[in-house]
Amino acid sequence: MDSVDARIAAIARRQHALVTSAQALGCGATPAFVKHRLSTGRWLRLYRGVYLIAGTEITWETKVHAAVLAAGPGAMASHRTAAVLSDLDDFRPGPVELSVPRHRRPVRLPVRVHESTDIDLAQPVLRRGIPTTGLLRTLLDIGCLVPFDTLEGAVEQVLRETGNDWPDLYEVLVLHARRGRNGCGPFRAILDERFGDAVVTDSKFERLVRRLLADAGVDEPVSQHPIYDGTRFICEVDLAWPDRMVAAELQSKKHHLHTKGFERDKERLNDARLHGWNVLEYTFKAYRNQPDRLIREVQTALAQRSCVS
Repeated sequence: MDSVDARIAAIARRQHALVTSAQALGCGATPAFVKHRLSTGRWLRLYRGVYLIAGTEITWETKVHAAVLAAGPGAMASHRTAAVLSDLDDFRPGPVELSVPRHRRPVRLPVRVHESTDIDLAQPVLRRGIPTTGLLRTLLDIGCLVPFDTLEGAVEQVLRETGNDWPDLYEVLVLHARRGRNGCGPFRAILDERFGDAVVTDSKFERLVRRLLADAGVDEPVSQHPIYDGTRFICEVDLAWPDRMVAAELQSKKHHLHTKGFERDKERLNDARLHGWNVLEYTFKAYRNQPDRLIREVQTALAQRSCVS
């Protein structure tokens, strides 16, 4: 039968030999049990409510994880600390940096703490067992803290060594920028200079716009919706709200660059409009530079249309 110590040890093994008072109590320990472990030197207090199993080396990772645990729910390693944990080149262990939800800054924690209003976009992952901001969020966070060349090198490494590509980086930029996030300038400068107006795939652009609209609370659209005039097929639109006869056509597709295809698309969309559909058209540049306008126009179009049966 598992003892309290065994259950606590199992947690500590996953946390660089650390355990919190809440975790210990959850394993069946009592306040007296915790006090006895501290008084006998079997546990060492690193922060209030965060303890280290005695006899364990205190590494940089131990300090980071202890700070994250002490900062409370929602805290995660971030900025340059996250860059180190993510094995980005040119970053070395140093002062600990954390991100926490807005208005939940821990008291008297001797680390650099960043309060975040958009921590729900951080996409946390475990790095060396430590809750850490997602890789692309980390790139955005370090943008105003490191030299431009260092940031550019980190971006290139992520693109080279992971499955992410330029549109993925733009998604992070756009979602954070529309929330009023400061410090996106260097990150945007690299993306605009290196990516420019390159064409994205159909599925990639659609995913980006769907995520943008969802983040703004817009009703989920139907993908690749066919429009008919009775039994006659008119066209297929990228995103649609059929009950309100509103659609969004995303024009960064390669076939849109073909003259005949471009002209044919215009004819079909005009036909859909003549049959009562409000079809909005957007380029990748519009998504990239004016995401709030895109959201506002879709919301307005939906609001103007009462549901039709």
